[in-house]
Amino acid sequence: MGKRPAMYRLSWVLALLVAASVWGCTEDGKVKSSGVLLSCGQQEVTVDDYRQLFEMVVAEDFPPGKQPDRQLLRQIHLRLLQQLNDELVIKAYAADAGITIGDKELEQAVAKIKEDYPPGEFERVLLENAVSFKQWKERLKTRLLMEKVIARQLEAQVEITPKDVAEYYRTYLKGRRPESGKDGAGNGAKVDQRVIRHLRRQKAEAVYKQWLEHIHKRYPVKVDEKVWQRLIEEMNG
Repeated sequence: MGKRPAMYRLSWVLALLVAASVWGCTEDGKVKSSGVLLSCGQQEVTVDDYRQLFEMVVAEDFPPGKQPDRQLLRQIHLRLLQQLNDELVIKAYAADAGITIGDKELEQAVAKIKEDYPPGEFERVLLENAVSFKQWKERLKTRLLMEKVIARQLEAQVEITPKDVAEYYRTYLKGRRPESGKDGAGNGAKVDQRVIRHLRRQKAEAVYKQWLEHIHKRYPVKVDEKVWQRLIEEMNG
């Protein structure tokens, strides 16, 4: 994998994930950075978490000197709030289902990402985003956990039939199926497995929204709307 996709993977993790960390206002009415903005069971997002994530999202989407207007900023706030809602719900679900990310699994993921970088480049990117390696690693762990939950609860439950595979070849490859290699060991079989994985993800995505709505009912997220509105006003100037 080249440097560009790897950089995207790193910034994607930085922008989308939060480290879980009491919530309220200071005497002068400003929002306390140590306060809890969102909570779901034992999972929390603090005001400081939110501020950092918001800044990362804006920095990722807009070049220096070109900042979004107030209306667009509000849309970004609402999108990020919903994203964090979904994340907390999935993490709460994972805790009850006993789904975790082990140390070895995490270290392997870290190594796979870092190997795409020249010496010192990975650390430089973290420094530019004002994120410590420990923070980044915790956020990566959260992302891996979310992916594992979705893989187990959605992708694993999807049934792919021979008809599905045939339809894929008919639609995208004009009905042609790859032939086996000279050794007879099956390039076609390998391609079929890739097609099946693709179809499994595709079907899982089709039911993801409905599944997420269902678990939102089981794991409601608490948001302090009053402080949330005050926070937006402060951040938008």
